[in-house]
Amino acid sequence: MAGNQGMTGAEVLTLGLAGYGAALSTAMAAREWWNGRRQINIRLEFVHFTNVVEVTITNVGRRAITITGIWLRPKGLDPVPGNAMFSDRIEPTQPLPATINDGEHIMLTLSDDVSRVLLENGMETDLRIYDAEGRTYSKHKTSERNPKFDNIH
Repeated sequence: MAGNQGMTGAEVLTLGLAGYGAALSTAMAAREWWNGRRQINIRLEFVHFTNVVEVTITNVGRRAITITGIWLRPKGLDPVPGNAMFSDRIEPTQPLPATINDGEHIMLTLSDDVSRVLLENGMETDLRIYDAEGRTYSKHKTSERNPKFDNIH
């Protein structure tokens, strides 16, 4: 009589190892995807003595990223036109588009007029950074830097 027989111990062990391997492989692939994505930190920073605001973009991921543009709209006002965005008296560390390798940063100094408006608004703004792959980054922190004492508040 041909009846159902249970799985042997070897078959259960093989099935368990196969399931463990598949789960481990999926977890490792997800980890590599998570670690390999492009990540940046954005800081909007008032610099004492120069009385300007700088946008510092730091690549905190593991892959190079190319920053292609910046868009800024101070709270309650119209967006800043691109030709009025950046300072003409302080050169950026690297003009846009700029490729930033992991651990590197660029500093973009905003114009005197834009800096003044941001300070009057308490640095409240909608800030967007665009990369070459079409991604938009908007989460940023605000701070103050005193170059005389080389500290950030």
